[in-house]
Amino acid sequence: MWTFTAYSFLKERAGFTREDWNNQIPKAVNYARREGGRVIANMHEGIGLVRELDRRNLPFWINEAADSDVKYTRDYISSVDITGCDYYAVRKTGSDLQSIGRLVQRWDAVGHGRPVWMVLQGFSWHKIRPDRERLYPSFAQTRFMAYDGIVHGARGILYWGTQTIDDPLFRESLHALTAELSALEMFLVNDDHPVEVAIIDDLFDPPGLGVRGLLKHSGGDSLLILVNEDDHRHLGVDVTGLTPLNGRTLHQLYGDKQAVVRRGGIVTRMQPHEVKLFCTSPRFKNKQTKGRNYTDAGE
Repeated sequence: MWTFTAYSFLKERAGFTREDWNNQIPKAVNYARREGGRVIANMHEGIGLVRELDRRNLPFWINEAADSDVKYTRDYISSVDITGCDYYAVRKTGSDLQSIGRLVQRWDAVGHGRPVWMVLQGFSWHKIRPDRERLYPSFAQTRFMAYDGIVHGARGILYWGTQTIDDPLFRESLHALTAELSALEMFLVNDDHPVEVAIIDDLFDPPGLGVRGLLKHSGGDSLLILVNEDDHRHLGVDVTGLTPLNGRTLHQLYGDKQAVVRRGGIVTRMQPHEVKLFCTSPRFKNKQTKGRNYTDAGE
């Protein structure tokens, strides 16, 4: 939907800019109406043909741009099973890591609750755009973006741009994160159980998005995911809604903290954009350690 509404090359192709589309000037609106009718009709026909030929009955997924138009996307959404977008948040000019969670919510709304798959950053912008400076996501940033998507309800995480990687240490950091997710897959594919997370602020703490939490179960074990969506610390993170785990010890995976669930909750502390995983068993920690301390040497 991006290609006939807000695409940057439409100025040369059709004589209007993204700002013109945002302002809904007649030239942009009329162009999108003509192109949209043709494109969407072809999409329905093409998807129908694929479904007719596919004896495995696989789900149909279409990836959109982050801000693809809601109205035109809704015009084809009934033909697909999975929606979502790609977004690459780490840039030398400024990063917006917390946008991943917001985009999961956007595409959940656009898709009428269809599963959302997020395509995340597996590259540095300098390899895609010659006018950009090098900055690979650190391991901590890669980890935050994945789990921020997950706690907002993403059902799939993919990476794009890995064919351009010129830093093997960054590739190693991606492997470390995907190995971590793989070790937790039996939890991640199961239903979400939201928990209540309240921030008990210190006197001069700034306002922010706070900490988001999610509880997952697999067999007799449970996994608590906490994500600090703010770029500042929270030293009083009050997690409740854990009554079924009363008396059980939660082990921090990839950390040294433990917490016993009492009166249906725990209290912890979190640093800026930190992810904490607490599990009823430490055995779900992946043993791969290489790449977990990665930061771009050019930063």
